[in-house]
Amino acid sequence: MISALRSAQPTSAVHWYVHRAAAGHAAAAGDFESLLEDAPTLAKVGHHTLFEAFEAAHHDRPIPPASLAANLYYLAERGVWPSAHGEWLALLHHSLLNRGPSDKALADRLLAAVDASTLPWHTVWAHGTGPGLATTERLIKRPTVRALHVVRDESGSLAIATDGQGNNVVRHLDSGEPAVGPGDAPTAPESVAADQGPSGWRPAGAAEGHVDLPRMPRHVRRAVRVGDRAVMSSSDGVFAIAILSTEAEGQAGVLKRMLRTAARLGTVGLPADALRASAEWFENVWGATRLKRVAQDAPPSSLSDAGARQFLTEVGFPHVSGFLELETRDLTASGLPEVSDSPVSHGTGFLLGTWRGAQLLLNGTSGKVLQDGSSGISDPLAGSSLRQFVTMVRLYYWWFASDWPIEDAEADLRSWLARIDPDAYAAQCWQRVFEDYNFADRQ
Repeated sequence: MISALRSAQPTSAVHWYVHRAAAGHAAAAGDFESLLEDAPTLAKVGHHTLFEAFEAAHHDRPIPPASLAANLYYLAERGVWPSAHGEWLALLHHSLLNRGPSDKALADRLLAAVDASTLPWHTVWAHGTGPGLATTERLIKRPTVRALHVVRDESGSLAIATDGQGNNVVRHLDSGEPAVGPGDAPTAPESVAADQGPSGWRPAGAAEGHVDLPRMPRHVRRAVRVGDRAVMSSSDGVFAIAILSTEAEGQAGVLKRMLRTAARLGTVGLPADALRASAEWFENVWGATRLKRVAQDAPPSSLSDAGARQFLTEVGFPHVSGFLELETRDLTASGLPEVSDSPVSHGTGFLLGTWRGAQLLLNGTSGKVLQDGSSGISDPLAGSSLRQFVTMVRLYYWWFASDWPIEDAEADLRSWLARIDPDAYAAQCWQRVFEDYNFADRQ
């Protein structure tokens, strides 16, 4: 059907079909994603019917996390509900461009298929991390932009984003390419700074008033307009738009979608790096100084488990605190103190630290990580091996310490932990880490 539409004459009947029915038929055919990949056709589909088809296509099956349907999910979760077709296309193009290089080609095709006169604005460049694009390779840190302003120097207009620590990121306003700090270059005299509040754009720092800027979803927070350009900051990063028309004029306030989507995202597969994690993978979130690698001859001879000895000497053990009520020892400073009277070690045990006040022990023979029950948890298993335990802690820390603008990734984390060590994940100590009221450092 899509192939036929590509070669069809653009009659009113064809336009009606694409605008109102094509998305629903794609969902009924079980091939909704292919419609989202066809930019010329997608540009003609009305957003009402597109979201209806999206809900139908994923009513009883999860959305693949990296799919274009997932992009619609995040648009719905962010309250994107445009007032006109042109505004919808501008928002859709922005969301695709915001997903990074992987979808830039699709964003470009979409923009090329649109009659520019129907667009109130379009995104020129975007730098940041969009929702659903997280990687476990490192912590996800999104910028907290405290101030935006535009200056002029001999190289042209420069957009400056300042974070909470006073650090500046400088980019050329027209291209988004990095630029050298402008020094004492003057602020562009015609620039107007704005914040977005419950009623839309208002002068920066003011409690009321109005600034002439396109409507944006609530996650877009600050802007500076200079002529027909505006640079904006959101919970994803910083981007610039070209303002083309006033199609949405008269539509005040923030974009709002009154009903949340009923669709749900599927879980992301276990990252390949977690299956046989390297020291670098652990260091990427904890830093090299926190991962304590012990010397080859440092583990005592009574630690007979070969896997534990190898992990301690080749990867190391993290010296961490401040989450999960987990306090681990610096093994390079204190060594591995032997605990012989623990009721759970069944032989030689070595003290790794404490977890919720209970002793955390490494069994010297089996290599299991156990907690001694003094916290009130009767199930001792914390990890079937030292590697599995530290990998689970590392993934939990990545989730705990990352910045999430909308996605939570808890379902992903749970599925990963269950895959890495099903026995430990099913035990009480790991099941309770997802209960906020049990952890003072999760409040």
